[in-house]
Amino acid sequence: MKLKLIKATVIDIDKIFQSHTFVNSPKRSANKFVILKNCDELLLITGEINRFPYHAKLLEWYCNKYNLTFSWMHKPDFLEIYENDYSICGGGYIKFHLDKNEYEFYGFSTAYGRFENKKLNYIIDHSPVLNTARISISK
Repeated sequence: MKLKLIKATVIDIDKIFQSHTFVNSPKRSANKFVILKNCDELLLITGEINRFPYHAKLLEWYCNKYNLTFSWMHKPDFLEIYENDYSICGGGYIKFHLDKNEYEFYGFSTAYGRFENKKLNYIIDHSPVLNTARISISK
């Protein structure tokens, strides 16, 4: 099955892809992420684990920023988006070594499940931020 999408967007809340100031900081070595699908667009939403302890908090940030209707099913770790064109496509973690331009995507979201490799690869291939980096995807 081929993805028929037009756009892939990385929403980097904490600007990890733009800053090398905390490369060696152990508490900033990994982020959470969720993949969100909106019509013909895939979004990778990522934020620092300390700031976003649950994947749902990333979605809450996004919904508040873009005025999407949502409801907490189990606060603070599970919310649903009530917009017809949106679907949550899993989540996970990113380990990064910015000085080496390396990123490892792994794990899963307890609330939303594991991300689909095909969707993540589409975002990576179509993102100017990630398509020049060394990427690994593991379990």
